[in-house]
Amino acid sequence: MASMCGLPQFVTTQISSDVALWYCVNSGYLNQPTEKDTFRFHIYNLEPMAQLVETLGYPIHSGFKAHYLRTKSLLYLLEMYKRCTIKQRKCFKNLFRGLYQKGFFVDTSNLSKKFNEVEVCSAFIPIDGEADEEQIKEVRKRLPKFCEGLTKEDLYFVSELLDEKKLDSEIFLDYKTVVPPLPKAEINWPYGLA
Repeated sequence: MASMCGLPQFVTTQISSDVALWYCVNSGYLNQPTEKDTFRFHIYNLEPMAQLVETLGYPIHSGFKAHYLRTKSLLYLLEMYKRCTIKQRKCFKNLFRGLYQKGFFVDTSNLSKKFNEVEVCSAFIPIDGEADEEQIKEVRKRLPKFCEGLTKEDLYFVSELLDEKKLDSEIFLDYKTVVPPLPKAEINWPYGLA
């Protein structure tokens, strides 16, 4: 079957395996609803599938890699985010501010247990000004390795989609997304955590 599975909500047209691989790898371009999205269904197998398609010499859409990394990041980070406590979620979201807002990192392992119970966001503290490259590298080090292929704008965009009240199937990620620029760094930081 074209979707390489027997589930009825996906394309069930019978075709040869090589074309089915090509279809699955390029299926993100169709922008199907999440419950019918073959691309998302195969997300954890798409990398070797894409390598096979390349080996066969079949074309892969130019937007494949960016959509693949965004989708994989969204699903992985959403799962991490949902496992966090309310305080950890604020820290997690705040970390992505470090891609554009100057700040400093706190080694929370040295903080007292009582302080950690009271403090809302102690891992990254934003301050006035724009983030430098060293800080951005530090933020990236705290993310999964596959996130290295995403731009700062992509990472921030994906972080804004995270919502603990939603299932991954409720978050649609458009293949043709034009990722907005990062917010401007604040001067005279209002010191809010929202």
